[in-house]
Amino acid sequence: MTLQTATDKIDADAIRAEFETLTAEPVQSVETEENSGTGLKPLKAVRFSDIEAKEVAWLWYQFLALGTFNLLEGEEGLGKTFLALALLCAVAAGRGLPGVSDGEHVEASNVLIISAEDSLCYVLKPRLESMNANCERIIAIEEPFTFDAEGIFRLK
Repeated sequence: MTLQTATDKIDADAIRAEFETLTAEPVQSVETEENSGTGLKPLKAVRFSDIEAKEVAWLWYQFLALGTFNLLEGEEGLGKTFLALALLCAVAAGRGLPGVSDGEHVEASNVLIISAEDSLCYVLKPRLESMNANCERIIAIEEPFTFDAEGIFRLK
């Protein structure tokens, strides 16, 4: 498959034709003139026929799935940090979440905060204290890191 710049017109028919030429064999990395010498590895691809479907486990049904990436985004001042802290306080204390019955909420658990924006001592700690947070269960990363292989290893 050929890579195109954002200014190139995408030829959907050509892309479709290339996909149709794939055999039933697993997709494999191929060194081509286009990627040789770049030091870049091709993206790993998988056929959906080889993927096992799984049920979603929920922290907060229909809002926050467990074991997945959840993104809370929005304009400044809408209450994103307040919501995130309220949720982590509930998890750290083992309290229920809105709309979750008493018997279905998670038990008290440790929570990890990774904040690139708010100060731990000037912003987050005072807010957590005002929410009567169980700060023994709340952990924060104190240094910047990247989500590359080394950063993920260090995070683990």
